[in-house]
Amino acid sequence: MITPDQFVRRRQSDWDHLERLLKKAGTSSVERLSEQELRTLGSLYRATAADLALAQRDFPRHDVTAFLNALIGRAHHLVYRGGNMERGQIRHFLTAGFPQLFRSNWRYVAVAALLLFSPWLIGWWFVLNTPELAYVLAPEAAPMLDMVAHEGKLWIDIPFEASSFAGAMIMTNNIQVTFLAFAGGMLAGLFTIYVLLMNGVQFGAVFGFVHAYGLGPDLWEFVVGHAFIELTVICIAGGAGLRVGHAMVVPGLLRRRDAIAIAAREAMGLVTGGALLLIIAGIIEGFISPSILPWTVKASVGVGSGILLFAYLLRGGREE
Repeated sequence: MITPDQFVRRRQSDWDHLERLLKKAGTSSVERLSEQELRTLGSLYRATAADLALAQRDFPRHDVTAFLNALIGRAHHLVYRGGNMERGQIRHFLTAGFPQLFRSNWRYVAVAALLLFSPWLIGWWFVLNTPELAYVLAPEAAPMLDMVAHEGKLWIDIPFEASSFAGAMIMTNNIQVTFLAFAGGMLAGLFTIYVLLMNGVQFGAVFGFVHAYGLGPDLWEFVVGHAFIELTVICIAGGAGLRVGHAMVVPGLLRRRDAIAIAAREAMGLVTGGALLLIIAGIIEGFISPSILPWTVKASVGVGSGILLFAYLLRGGREE
């Protein structure tokens, strides 16, 4: 049987030719292509589709299979462009594409979770025993820490009448953090690692400080409704950044630019899906978390949303 390396060397020129035609055509139409180029586009599309079928049969988990799948997707969109294509693609992404991306990149998400929660626990433990250390580990949180230490209350006492505005602000901030973790992948994943570690330390320091002053239950009552979705999205965004960084450092049998292109496309899908999930988290955080609802209701929202989220991520698109 042909090896992946031999397969890439044998078929690379046709794939490159197809990519050049796709770039020339752009994303809107085939009007930029000549009659001869249109015929070539159709021929290369069929040949590459056959290559994809072979790759899926012989080495389905290899990077070249993901590359061909993405290439065929771009070409199909151009060759068989239709009026309802975009709506169909959006629907497919929401129902199947995003959860499939999550499952195929779960190792990166797991590493991101480890990078976030390990320093969180360490920061929490040290600050719980030495509260003043929180000012060193999380200097940006000093005003919030002062409120806890000197006024004996949390900073999250948001009037319910202002919750709509607060929800919008919180949602915007969380989306920015998500994209920051993702963008760190362009520095070989190093900045992504830094963002996850620093956020973990700071989260842990703040939680440890609040617990040290006896306000831990109040903080947990506030975050329990939205934290599960929010933290999952941060890990997904971190995993997306690590996916890009890994492709930059270890491209495998693919050319580096091809490996990065595949990783960036998958990472962008992950972070787009994560941003949509943050809208849900922002609504919960702005309207339910600061409300006077009993903590049991908030906990039920948190647990229920977490179960639904992972049922969606682990089961969505499996029928395809």
